[in-house]
Amino acid sequence: MEIKVDFATEKDLDAVYSLNQENLRENVPNQKEGFLTFNPSKSDWKKYINNKLIVVAKDKNFVAGYLLIFDEPPNNEFFNPIVKGIKKLKIKHYFLLAQDCIHRDYRGKGILNMLYDKIKQIYKKKYHFGIGEIEESNKISYYVHINKIGMEKIGEYFFEGFKWNLVSLNLRK
Repeated sequence: MEIKVDFATEKDLDAVYSLNQENLRENVPNQKEGFLTFNPSKSDWKKYINNKLIVVAKDKNFVAGYLLIFDEPPNNEFFNPIVKGIKKLKIKHYFLLAQDCIHRDYRGKGILNMLYDKIKQIYKKKYHFGIGEIEESNKISYYVHINKIGMEKIGEYFFEGFKWNLVSLNLRK
């Protein structure tokens, strides 16, 4: 296995979109493995790729995982609560950690760390923090982001009947 991490290209669009679709909450029978809640359209994924908002980890040409960030928080129903929570905490110089996903065959192999290391390398001069959210019942995701990536819980909020944990990645450590 030889993993390379870089910005996604349009060649990665189908693989990234498929990985997202396969791991949405409604498509994951065993949610103890983790799940995704953000479901952009394929055309949105293409925009994210063209705007260099996605880094991918590839094993040869196979997309083993991705990390989506937003340097400008999107103005939509899904992200408005997190932006409101960040404003309450008076955090400045941040970007949003919107979503990450690792293909089930590549989990536990350090690929998520590789993706976050790449993001830190790219953004540490411009930002102090990456802020994300993890739905409370997504226990494995919370565990991995806190204990393996080194994020800290900084708050919580309720949205659409679910409790969400705000987490922060300090890029200056």
